[in-house]
Order: sequence, then C-alpha cells, then structure tokens
Amino acid sequence: MLDSIVLSERFLSPREEQVLGAIANLGYRSTSSYGYASRTLGITPKTVESHVRNIGEKLGSHGLFSAVYIALERGILHLDDIGAGRLESLRK
Repeated sequence: MLDSIVLSERFLSPREEQVLGAIANLGYRSTSSYGYASRTLGITPKTVESHVRNIGEKLGSHGLFSAVYIALERGILHLDDIGAGRLESLRK
C-alpha cells in the first residue's frame, strides 16, 4: 500500500517538464518531435527518448497525448503554454 502512495507522489524533473513542454508545443506524436525537442533544448534525440520513457513511467501514460493530458490535469503543463490546435494534433 505504501509503495502505491509513493509512486503516485512522484513528480517530473525540471528537464522532463521541458521535454514534455517542447513536444507538446510542436504538437506531433511522431519521433520527429524528439528531434525538435533535442534541438530546442540542446540535447540528443536519444536523451529526449529516455526522458519520454521516464515521463511515461512516472505519469503512467501510454503515449505522448496521454502524458500531455495527465500533465495538464496535474498542473505540470498549462494550456497557456501550448496551443489548443497543437494539443489536438497529438490525438492524430
């Protein structure tokens, strides 16, 4: 029981938040968004991929759209930070 409480309290690192924000801003769910995030943040695409994997594990998401949705729901990301059209394109 205590383990599930601890797991639900995990938060994203500041860098993971930046990666998720960069990907959400681009609005694509393909790996091309990894390249965009890597160029924007000055890290390699493999590092972005690693952060995305960690984000998914921490948020319990099964894709970028659900990760963005959960982050919005928990107040990690804000709608002001990403356009509605960009968010919608993550669904496709």
